[in-house]
Amino acid sequence: MRASERIKAAIIQGSPVVRLGLRTMLEGRGTVAVVVESEKEENLEGLFPPGGPVRVVLLQVALPHQVLVCHARWLQRMRNIPVLVFGDLTERLAEQLAEAGVCGLLSAQADDDEVLPVVDLREHV
Repeated sequence: MRASERIKAAIIQGSPVVRLGLRTMLEGRGTVAVVVESEKEENLEGLFPPGGPVRVVLLQVALPHQVLVCHARWLQRMRNIPVLVFGDLTERLAEQLAEAGVCGLLSAQADDDEVLPVVDLREHV
């Protein structure tokens, strides 16, 4: 697959090692290109300009829950970018994220066979 045809993804996650692992997993099959990475609560407007290349964002539950929900809501409403959240979720947080418009919730134990199809589907939303 040509680089221009790959799904452009962003990862917002606190650990450089985990981000590297996610990047390696996502880019491993050649269908996804990670074009934005961030540790956490940076300026979303700067990371995701209007009309930017990102087509799906992966957010980690380890962010403070209020920040996580606000980020997801902003990405959905202001940039129309589908958001997938991964990590250990409580029922309350899952409900808040669903209300914020998150497109998918992934377990912290999800492997590439579970994550990649969900990321690929987000491109067609």
